[in-house]
Amino acid sequence: MACATSALEELGNKKKDFCHALYITEILRLILDNLIDDKRCLFRIAVSCKAFSDPALDILWAFMPSFDPFILLVPENVRQNLGPAYTLEVLSHMQCPEEEWRVFDSYARRVRYLAFGGNTSLAYQQLGILRPNCVVFPHLKALEFSMYIDPGPGTLMFPSSLRTLTICNVGSIFPCKSHSYTELALRQAAQDVPLLENLEITGTYDLYPGGGLHPLPFQALHTVKFSPYFDQPQPGAFDNVSHLLSTAPVRFLTVHASMYFQLFVNPNDKTSMFLNVKVLDISADPRTASDIVSRVGSPHLHTVIFKSLTGSRSGLGEFFCVLAQRPVPIRSLEVTLGPVVTTREASACVRTYLRILEPVVSAGLERLTVNIAMKRASRVRSSVWKRLDEGCWPALEHFEWNLADVDTGDSVISVIQS
Repeated sequence: MACATSALEELGNKKKDFCHALYITEILRLILDNLIDDKRCLFRIAVSCKAFSDPALDILWAFMPSFDPFILLVPENVRQNLGPAYTLEVLSHMQCPEEEWRVFDSYARRVRYLAFGGNTSLAYQQLGILRPNCVVFPHLKALEFSMYIDPGPGTLMFPSSLRTLTICNVGSIFPCKSHSYTELALRQAAQDVPLLENLEITGTYDLYPGGGLHPLPFQALHTVKFSPYFDQPQPGAFDNVSHLLSTAPVRFLTVHASMYFQLFVNPNDKTSMFLNVKVLDISADPRTASDIVSRVGSPHLHTVIFKSLTGSRSGLGEFFCVLAQRPVPIRSLEVTLGPVVTTREASACVRTYLRILEPVVSAGLERLTVNIAMKRASRVRSSVWKRLDEGCWPALEHFEWNLADVDTGDSVISVIQS
């Protein structure tokens, strides 16, 4: 009996030690962070113990893919009239005492990431205009956003804590506006968050009337992604973006361009842009990629990643020559091509790729990776495979060549040399 009692006491002490460990903030946070995708479990923890409530609610509300959970937290008189309020004039008459926002604010301050689209993005702006001196989500780190209303002077739309902003156009949500004000959103972000670090522009880029192209005062912007994948932007859209961001210290630039859209307002204008870029990632046709590379004037550019949107070799040789002619040679190049459909023999195609790559390799390249998906790739002759395997360019520190058959998906050639 004494042994049984001793065992139970020991077990009770262990449970107490475990419970005490949960009161250590770092341990509790670590556990809760691993439950970020289990909303039900986080809710149960939040209501199980007062000491755990705040930390659990912080994680539960940290990532919000929609504004919908906040709708019922908005003061009733505002909620009833928010839907049709599209103009500054209407919004100016929807004032509400600050004490009525207390519940909304208690949850809004927990949000770190917020994704908006359509009507929910509009709601964010409406609340910002209703409370011009109060940031709606004061601790936000990342935001997906579309701007549909000019907030007017003096409105604080973005919190100073914001570090990642995605500006996206999700289409028309009411008749009087057919596009989002991408440029207006950029200007508002530069005004509110000069220390923004990451910027992505997706969908259609449309100019805000009368905006001008004076550089925006971003002081810490190091990563920019421009990806109008699904829509054709206005001609020269990328040119305009580059002017707006010309003084920002952008080091990582990604451009995903629709096929053959007009990048620059004046193709003959060779003014250098993005003077601090180190890594350039392009998904486009070869000619568009050539235009981008020729305009990026950074002497610090050392890595280019290129994915061709066409299976054609047209313009590919010119692209490699543009890379080879840069004043400061690039050190690393990754190329992805395909699906390549050709009437020529597969071996002849591979030899052509080796030939047109020669200028950029000879210009001082150190690392080269080539990924090709090709029709009838399985018919590549052993002599070509042997040439790749023995090393085409011994001076390269790293050489990788991957050739796959489009029809079967099988890897035909995979060579890695370091």
